[in-house]
Amino acid sequence: MESVDGTYWDSARSIPDWEITRRRRFDHGPVVAPLVIHAKVPDAPCGADAVPLPLPVQDELAGISIDGVAEIDVVVSDRLLKHGFPLPRGDRHVVEADFADLIDAVRRATAVN
Repeated sequence: MESVDGTYWDSARSIPDWEITRRRRFDHGPVVAPLVIHAKVPDAPCGADAVPLPLPVQDELAGISIDGVAEIDVVVSDRLLKHGFPLPRGDRHVVEADFADLIDAVRRATAVN
């Protein structure tokens, strides 16, 4: 964490400050690729020649659709709203269908891809 402080995140900031993260990946499926960090640490577990492993986003388990058995419904707090959390539909309830709009809003606000 210390080796990437100031490049990928800012230890002088704290959550819910949106600028705590200085670089982001905006993948949300069907495959999520890691953000590769070339840390300047002598004994880093991954060498410079390490190949990142993209991960598939699973939407079912044992043949059962996750959408069919569970849903996400997050109620945005006053604190997050005060700090500029975007509400795609103007509703404090954020559901999975809002994720693409939220990702786009964060991408525009941070001007980072």
